[in-house]
Amino acid sequence: LLPVGATALTIFEDASGAKAEFTVVLRSQPLAQVTMTVTSSDTTEGLLTVGAVGPTATPIPMVFTPTTWDVPQTVTISGVDEFIDDGDISFTIMTSAAVSTDANYNTHNPPDVSVRCIDNDQVGITVTAITSQTTEAGGTATFSVVLNSEPTSAVTIMLSSSDTTEGLIAPTVLSFSAATWNVPAVVTLTGVDDLIDDGNVAFTAVTSVITSLDPMYNNVNPDDAYFTNIDDDTAGIFVTPTALTVSETGNSGEFTVVLLSEPTSDV
Repeated sequence: LLPVGATALTIFEDASGAKAEFTVVLRSQPLAQVTMTVTSSDTTEGLLTVGAVGPTATPIPMVFTPTTWDVPQTVTISGVDEFIDDGDISFTIMTSAAVSTDANYNTHNPPDVSVRCIDNDQVGITVTAITSQTTEAGGTATFSVVLNSEPTSAVTIMLSSSDTTEGLIAPTVLSFSAATWNVPAVVTLTGVDDLIDDGNVAFTAVTSVITSLDPMYNNVNPDDAYFTNIDDDTAGIFVTPTALTVSETGNSGEFTVVLLSEPTSDV
């Protein structure tokens, strides 16, 4: 038995990526049927196809007869597209010992074939602003957070506002699991109303360093998100009434003075 073209094979995780293949053929005509199987040592990385069978994770039999012994049979290895950033993984296509009543071939075990699967996943967090302005009148802004790859353990991100006098944030904790990693979590910022003419004020939704038992995600620091709280106050003085009539006989009048916004110091 002879695997041909099978020294160092490479496949890719995504379905559109390159597959790899090798052929198996007998070196001499057997006196009886020869049967062997091929199996992937890691079916989470590579599946096999032989003829019309596959792709499959189960062992595939290969049969050679005294009339078909010199017809090469092709084994195709295709990558399995999972979503975990586990790096490039090496595994083996295991060829079993042959079974035959021909003593020359019975128990003959051809060499296994080494394969490397190139990963297409990368740890990361995508933070996207949906709207970027809050208002002192209570207007809200939102942003979304989603993981770029599936974690092997729960991922927790703490959130806070850099200036709670301008914007409040909810929720303050985001959790992602293997089931929810690719579902964007929407975070809402709500503008805080003060009475000071302080103009439009920028503030930040601060994302904490991640805590997770997944070593690839633990201690990753996602991007912060940036917002502006639109002011609704204007400095000024309101006097009313603006015209009075008094007399020399002592009749008096009065008017009121009030500030239009809260001062930051005595006026």
